[in-house]
Amino acid sequence: MIIQTHRLALIAAFALMNAFVIFAAGAAAEPKYTLRYGVDAENDLNSLPQFVAEREGFMERQGLSVERVLFHKSSDILVNQDAMLLGLNNGDVDMVRLQFPYLVDEVSKGRTFAAVGSLMDNPVYVLVANKDVGSFAELKGKTVALSVANDLITLATRKLMAQHGLNSDDVKIRNILGSEPRFACLKSGECDAAAMSENGAAVAVKGGYHAIGISNDAGQLLFMLETVQRPWAQTHRDTVVKYLRAISAAMRFIHDPRNREQVVNATMDLLHQPQDRVRETLSYYWDPKYHVLPQRGEIDLKALRSTIALMGQYGILQAPLPAPDRFIDLRYAKAAAIQ
Repeated sequence: MIIQTHRLALIAAFALMNAFVIFAAGAAAEPKYTLRYGVDAENDLNSLPQFVAEREGFMERQGLSVERVLFHKSSDILVNQDAMLLGLNNGDVDMVRLQFPYLVDEVSKGRTFAAVGSLMDNPVYVLVANKDVGSFAELKGKTVALSVANDLITLATRKLMAQHGLNSDDVKIRNILGSEPRFACLKSGECDAAAMSENGAAVAVKGGYHAIGISNDAGQLLFMLETVQRPWAQTHRDTVVKYLRAISAAMRFIHDPRNREQVVNATMDLLHQPQDRVRETLSYYWDPKYHVLPQRGEIDLKALRSTIALMGQYGILQAPLPAPDRFIDLRYAKAAAIQ
């Protein structure tokens, strides 16, 4: 009787072990969710948090993988962006990164887009002038190359010039998309100054041009946002929350001084640029006074309100100014414990 009882116990133990092995194998074989993420430019700094999240395994830990869907078939930046937004609207991609004023424009068209997280709060844009202009005062009566009218590069630079005593009618503004075309205008002599990305500005300064101001000094704004369709997000709540957790982990990793060398190496791999150039760029990211990256991927509501106010100040939005809730959905960031 004792032997039989022992034998039954062994059989039960083996059955339990086999069941656990089968369960573990099934769990390991469970497919990850692949998030289709639309982008309209390759390997730029807006991709850094996502790049780090994948490189350091933060996406994998959340059971996610990211398929980057590139919308970049035209030399016209807005054509690529329009194609990307149509892809989001049609369900061809799940999420895109989108500058806040363009999100406002899409919502005003009736599209059910909403931001669920922040990817880039205040990127660094430098106002670079030709060799004969060394200050804001010397820009009076000159031609300044900015982006399109409703772009935050334009709005922040206009505010920056106003802080230094230059009103809109004190300069002639040329609206040119892209830092490289704006630099080309500067080099040709048709423009006297241009708003340029930090990378491009560094090259220009080495060539003898003058950096006379930085857009971040215009105040804290909200630039690039993680954008979804509201109906899709509601039916894929767990996916959105897991993605935001992975991005949040990447943001914390980038900010942590102990990870500086790893972040430098990741950025070199992303941008294909030399170490000294990458370190110079990242110095802005690591300096809290510039507010380049959010701390955890959260949407800064104060910065969002400031951005809406700035758009109202320059006539992009009309009074009464819309409430932030029209453009964002914080439920997912709160569930991810980042908001």
